Amino acid sequence: MKLNVFQQEVKRTNPKLEEKFPCLDAELANSLHMALGMVTEWEELVDAVENIDKPNIGKELADGLWYAANEATNIGMDLDDYEFPKPQRATIGNAVIVVGKNACRYADLVKKQFAYGKVILERDKQEALIMYLNSVGHVAHYLRVDLEQAMQNVVDKLYIRFPVEKGFNEESANNRDLISERKELEK
Repeated sequence: MKLNVFQQEVKRTNPKLEEKFPCLDAELANSLHMALGMVTEWEELVDAVENIDKPNIGKELADGLWYAANEATNIGMDLDDYEFPKPQRATIGNAVIVVGKNACRYADLVKKQFAYGKVILERDKQEALIMYLNSVGHVAHYLRVDLEQAMQNVVDKLYIRFPVEKGFNEESANNRDLISERKELEK
């Protein structure tokens, strides 16, 4: 699955937080969720790499892409022309650190917008998201993770969690069938 197709597939599971947090600007509420998600998925990626859990490494990379793709949608960024770049020379440890660094870079932009009222240019958000996407691609390359398959597995997992007729809902998000989801990820 290509990233642009993944972006379209995961939109249906993107919770819109403006109803839950009406006191926040809708774009800002959603950006907070996506930025925090990219950071927490990085932490889970580190755990998977430390445990040499290859199915979970792919899942965590693709879960991080879920947040990035939905944030791209939220800010009107089309990923149709994006292609993961050829990796640069680095160690796997450095590559994983760069994923975290780029997730934190994006989170810092959102923090400044939220806490300080700073106007963040769309171009700056897009550039930070591209840096994050590039770093995820590098880790997948170094660890020989088929990122396209990992994205497909995550989409399939999301169909188990959020059937088409339900779409995103908090009950399904909080009461997951982890055994069925793991089976889907290990295909």
